Order: sequence, then structure tokens, then C-alpha cells
Amino acid sequence: MRSLNHISKMNKKSIIALVSIAVLGFIVYGNSLNGPFIWDDEVLVRDNVYIRSYTHLKSVFTKDIAEGSGKNYGFYRPFQMLTYMFDHALWKLNPRGYHLSNILLHILAGLAVFWLVSLLWDDFITSYLASLFFIVHPLHTEAVTYISGRSDSLSLLFMLLSIIFYIKNSSAKNTKFYVLMLLSYVFALLSRENVLVLPLLLLLYHYSFQKKLHKKEFFTISGLALVYITLRFTLFHFLLAHLAVETTLAQRIPGFFAAFFSYLKLIVLPFDLHMEYTDKLFSWQDPKVLAGITMMVAAFVYAFRVRKRDKFNFFCVAWFMITLLPQANLYPINAYMAEHWLYVPSIGFFLIIARELSVLFAAKKGRFIAIPMAIAFLVFYSSLTIRQNHYWNSPVIFYKTILEYSMDSAKTYNNLGERYLRDGQIDKALGAFKKAIDLNPDYAEVYNNLGNVYYASGRFEDAITSFNRAIDKKPAYAKAYYNLGRAYQQIGRDKAARDSYNKALSLNPNYINAYINLGFLYFKSRDYDQAIAALKAAIKVDPGCVSAYNNLGNIYNHLGNTDQAIAAYEKAAKLKPADEKTREGLENIRLWQEEDDTYPRTD
Repeated sequence: MRSLNHISKMNKKSIIALVSIAVLGFIVYGNSLNGPFIWDDEVLVRDNVYIRSYTHLKSVFTKDIAEGSGKNYGFYRPFQMLTYMFDHALWKLNPRGYHLSNILLHILAGLAVFWLVSLLWDDFITSYLASLFFIVHPLHTEAVTYISGRSDSLSLLFMLLSIIFYIKNSSAKNTKFYVLMLLSYVFALLSRENVLVLPLLLLLYHYSFQKKLHKKEFFTISGLALVYITLRFTLFHFLLAHLAVETTLAQRIPGFFAAFFSYLKLIVLPFDLHMEYTDKLFSWQDPKVLAGITMMVAAFVYAFRVRKRDKFNFFCVAWFMITLLPQANLYPINAYMAEHWLYVPSIGFFLIIARELSVLFAAKKGRFIAIPMAIAFLVFYSSLTIRQNHYWNSPVIFYKTILEYSMDSAKTYNNLGERYLRDGQIDKALGAFKKAIDLNPDYAEVYNNLGNVYYASGRFEDAITSFNRAIDKKPAYAKAYYNLGRAYQQIGRDKAARDSYNKALSLNPNYINAYINLGFLYFKSRDYDQAIAALKAAIKVDPGCVSAYNNLGNIYNHLGNTDQAIAAYEKAAKLKPADEKTREGLENIRLWQEEDDTYPRTD
């Protein structure tokens, strides 16, 4: 009876812990729901046609994550894209829904931390506090508040589940756990590349806890990792093209030591957080590099000395080191450091702090020190996280903050200019783009955006010059060809506009607006079959494209095909019931006049 009461008490404690972890997660990230799409969110979500329809599932599993926007990032993360597809089905392009999903995934990752630590040490306080610290630390805003950072929480969640089921299967030899272990690791691999370190973490588990290696489970996991690596370098080798850089390993390694120093500082004192650390190189004499080397050597020496007498701290230090390996720039990556790269390693640090507080709590009168300290940590980190979310909620503040730390970031000036342009601040946009060009005269995207400034100002000839300059810098630049077509269209050069749109589509067959504008030009020249074909192509890419259905209805109405016109309008109405153009089309279906300029287009 006493045993049953004890189990019941533990279950209640666990339930309370899990609920409080989730509640705290919503408290500290609740204000992130107001954030817009920002930085890569615009490419991976807002402009990504692949997430708009399940007809693109094949492309999601075989293409670069940014190809749906006509870009190439060199990342293969189909599970991340599947979650965006799910979000789009629920929320369309409302950022709040995507932010909500990110918060939920972060909380689930925190709960997985609690489960794993409880399984490893059966220490409730350590498990609970480590999970709470993980949930609230402001370093993680880059993985949670940033919609495109979702791969961090997804990959960690599934990697931790794979470890949990690995451990459970090792003791219970249950087929269910074995299958769940494999599925979890497959999902992790399809979420982010850093989970390739899982076999090393399993070896760490066996060494730290003196557990016999179960060859079947371990080699199955290792085999999956090997298959993934093989596929990435063979079948999906095209995803690695953008990583070619003109640096050597010896040039990149000092940056890892500089990053190591910064990582430890940011975990303890998470101030001055920002995006875009760039791929700058460091000399071996740099103070940050020397400090990083000293700290890393000290960590290795400490771990080696305590490996037998203090398995807990050894595990934590080794976890931190192993999970940093994917970001060590051994294989060239796009920055020397990034705050979200600490999403997984930080668990080792939180475990050490949590364990120390747990030991203090267990000591006589120690809880009177441990409890206030734990609360102080949580309040301190939570307040910083809530404040940091405001940084993500305002794009102009976001980009200006980056420039305080990375003044030579042409990309940031370009993105700031885009935001100014979107807000109608033409002069500020022009200044930002010119600054970006000063920093990088070969930056094709900036010339394209400069063309957009001229276009918005009615300076179409200047816009054409800028768009052509962008194409000179980047010949396979679909967006520049599309914008060039728009500019030609404005000055009445319809043939040149059609040629530009067709060129854009040859480079990016998913360019919906190019199809729609082509449809207008074909309609204008009375080539109705081509106009209809262009709009149907747009609908094939995005079955939810309301403007394509509306324009198709306009053409059918113009041709006197009333039934087909009504069908097109009704499809648009089903997709967007309150659309004014759809309503007008249906109301005037029998009164439509044969005028070329009645065909609305999307610029």
C-alpha cells in the first residue's frame, strides 16, 4: 500500500512538473506570437509554394528547403517543411499560427529533456530544473521566436526520443521501443543534420553509465546515420553546392575557438544577443581565440580527471563538446557561430547547474538557499527572453540591432532596405541598398531591390537598368527577370515583358506571379488559349491561388463561357469567401464587357 502511495505521489509530482514546464514556456514566449515573418521566414514560409499544397510532397522530400521560393540554401530538411505545410493548412500565411507551433515544439523538447534526465538519474529536482532552465533561457529565442529556427526544436525532440527509446529497449527488449527508436531518429535526420552525432552520444551513455553496448540497436542507429551521409553526398549532392568556400580548415578552426569562448559567455550572461555572426576568419593570436583554446583545454582536462569519480559532470561536459561538433566548421558552414547552435549543447550546462542546486536542496537547510537561487535564475532568464522577443517582433529594430554588432553585413542592409521599401519609406530603402552595394558590389539581390525602389518611384527605365545589372551579376536570377518583365510591361514593351516572364519561369517553374502576368499579356494580345494555359499552370503550382481563379473567370466570361466562368469564380469564393474581385465577377457575370483592360493582374 505504501509503495502504491509513493508511486501515486511521484506521478502527481511529475504531472505538476510537466504542466508547469508547459505553462512557463507559454509565459516566456507568449509575446512572440505577435512577430511577423522575418529573415529567412519570408523564403521558407511566406514565398514557398511547396508548403501550400500536399501535391508538392514529392518536391518536399527531394528538393532543397528553399526551392519552393526559387532559391537554394543547400539544406535537406523535409520534416521541417512538412510542419510548415501542416501550419499552412491551418493558418494560411498568418504568422501567429507558425509561432504557436514553434512554442509547442519547444515545450515538447523541454518535456523530452525532463523525461531523459529522469530516466538517466532518477533525480526529480535535477530533471525539473534542467528542463525549466532549458525552456526559459534567452539564447533559445533564435530557435523558438524565429519561425525558420524550427529545425532545432524538431531535431532535438526526435533525437532525445530516440535516445529514450534506445535506453528503454536496451532494458526491456520490446519491439515497440525498437521501432519508436528508429522512427524517432529518421524524423530527427529529416529535420536537421546535427543529429548525426547521435551514435557518439549513445557511446557516451554506455561509457558514463557503464552499460553494455547492445550491438543491434547501436549499429542500426549508426547505419541510419551512414545511409543519410551517403545519400547527402550522392543522390542529394546538389544540396552541398552552396557550401563551396575559398577557405582552408586551418583558417576556419580559430573561429571555432573564438565561438567556444563566446558560447560560454552567452550561456552565463546572455546579453547582446543577435543574428548574423557572419563567416569571418580569426587569427590564432586573437584574444577570443586564445581564451577559447584555454577554456576548451580546461574542459577536456576536467572531463578526463572526473571521468571515473564524477560520471554526471563528465557526461554533461562531454555532451556539450560532442553536440558542438557539427558546428565546428570542420566542414565549411555559413558562419563561425550562431546562438541557436547552442540549443542542444546548452542542455549539458543546465544539467550541471540543476544538479548543484539539487544537491544543495538535499543538504540540511540547503533548500533555503537552493530555492531562492533557482527562482532567481528562472526570473532572470525569463525576463531576458521576454525582452528578446520584442527584438524579433519589429523587423526594423531587428535589422538595426544586427548592424550594431555586424556593421559589415551587406545582407542585413539589404533586408533592412526591403523592410523600408515595404513600409513605403523609399529614401531610407534607397540608402540601405546603396550601403549594401558599397559593402558588396557584386550582390545581385541588392541591385534587384534597388530596381524595385525605382519601380515604386515610377522610374521604370532606371528600374530596368538595375534589374539587368542584377542579372549580369547572377544570370540565373528568376526574380530579377520577373521584375524586369513588370518594368517592361509598365512602359508598354509587352513582347520584352513576355520574354522576361518566360525566362523567369524557365529558371523557376513555380513562379506563380509570372504565370499570372503572362496570362494578362496573352489576354491583352487576344491569345486566349495561352492566357488560360498560363493561369492553369499557376493553379497547378498553387491550387489555392485566388487571383488565378478570378482571372480565369474573367477570361471565360469575356469569351462567353459562362459556366466555366462561374465555376472559376466559385472556386475562388470557396478559397476566400470575402474576396471583392470574386464577388464582382459573379455579380457582373452576364454584364462583362469586351475590354482588354478589364483583366486584373497581380504585380
